[in-house]
Amino acid sequence: DRNGRFPLLRYRGKDAVSTALGGSTNQSVRLNMRSTNVEVVVRAGGTLVENAWVSIDRSRFGGEYLGSSSTGATGIAKFVLDSLTESITVHVDPSGQGEFGLDYVRTVRTVSGTSGETLTVEISLDSPNFRGVVREPNDNPSLGTAAANSWINAYEQSKGVWGGGASTDSIGRFAMNFERPSDGTTTYEYTLTAYPSWQTTSDVTFSRYTVVVPAAGAISIYPKGQVNSVVPVETITGRTHYTISLGEPSVTGIVVAPDSSPVTDSYVLPIES
Repeated sequence: DRNGRFPLLRYRGKDAVSTALGGSTNQSVRLNMRSTNVEVVVRAGGTLVENAWVSIDRSRFGGEYLGSSSTGATGIAKFVLDSLTESITVHVDPSGQGEFGLDYVRTVRTVSGTSGETLTVEISLDSPNFRGVVREPNDNPSLGTAAANSWINAYEQSKGVWGGGASTDSIGRFAMNFERPSDGTTTYEYTLTAYPSWQTTSDVTFSRYTVVVPAAGAISIYPKGQVNSVVPVETITGRTHYTISLGEPSVTGIVVAPDSSPVTDSYVLPIES
């Protein structure tokens, strides 16, 4: 339902599908949408957020998938879950909404289960603590061509867990909120990988950076393995962004069919022998 009036309806397994179809696939059937039992209310700075993408699973890092929906004009995404007694993890992504997507970022909350028949989850979107702009390689990094629709992936090294992701907008910008350690003497180190858009026609490849996040204070960043290197900073629309340069490939080539015609959208995986 594109208008958000009804939640996602799912049937699991052959028996459930067969029952829903009346035991036969050779006839017309009517599927009635079930009533909502979970509502996720999304706000940003107290304001209800429309068109945010909401998904629910059983684990913060991608367990059993339970469904996805977008918020409507009232800032609410609706779901039907088979059981409400177990805890759930709610993921909210406001990206793709212009400047708004740079002031609020992907937000994850784990919610305890309930013995009741319905559950309402209130989500206040996180603000970013890190902004960047992805550019193609250039002797002056800040003058590189903006890399639209690139993907940013973060991995927290000490805990060995995914640290979030973001896509760049039409002028290469992105925003993230890195989790900080609760211990004031500890820092988290994230490996940030910038991948070019699959639509790019430039000879560029991914690049990696190390992001050091303390319990409080400034976050620092440097190209992976180059602790003493400085990553440039630039101001765009009044916001400070680190300049993330994509990599320059060491090998380029063309994938061709047996008749030597070029093959588009191929995937090439290098393996160290």
